[in-house]
Amino acid sequence: MSMKEKRGLQSLTPREWTVWESLSRAGTLREVAERLGISKGSLWKHKASLQYKTECGTRAELAALYLREMRPVETRDGFPIDSFEPEGGMGFYRHGI
Repeated sequence: MSMKEKRGLQSLTPREWTVWESLSRAGTLREVAERLGISKGSLWKHKASLQYKTECGTRAELAALYLREMRPVETRDGFPIDSFEPEGGMGFYRHGI
């Protein structure tokens, strides 16, 4: 993430965080607007502001950034655990491979 993106995240209003989270879920813009109780025009303004502040060009980029920034990462011994790791792990972390 660029420094500008980091500054953009710090400048988001509480409402923009709520809109960003809703935009990151499935649904049309009309459905998102209804879920938030705002007009589609207001949603477009929030979306444009979010895209400017985060330097994201599309809604998909906004969603990807939200998921990357907001998803908690489970770790083992200080390393991220891959969600597709087989039960019991592969031993890569334990053996330093």
